[in-house]
Amino acid sequence: MRVNQTCYAVVIKRLIENDATIADLAEVSGLHYKTVELMMRTFKSHGLVHISDYLQDLRGRDLFIVYRWGQGKDKKKFCMPSKEKTKIWREKKKMANLHPTSLLSI
Repeated sequence: MRVNQTCYAVVIKRLIENDATIADLAEVSGLHYKTVELMMRTFKSHGLVHISDYLQDLRGRDLFIVYRWGQGKDKKKFCMPSKEKTKIWREKKKMANLHPTSLLSI
């Protein structure tokens, strides 16, 4: 589908009405996901939209960006400190060493 004024109007209308992810906007406008992603980057660089929230995937990572129409401060992604990541990794490694056969029985 060609990106024309109608597609831009549909995307902007959806953003004005309420917050949306790139997947939501792609579904409403009928455009490809990457096309909408490029459109949102352009809107963001010109200050038309900002990041209002992140949706998490099944592992709890901030993965899906939620955009809001208008200027505002972007929400920061959650970033686990490396000290905490190392602690979790060491605990997993310790559990694997204590019970090496427990993983095989699952």
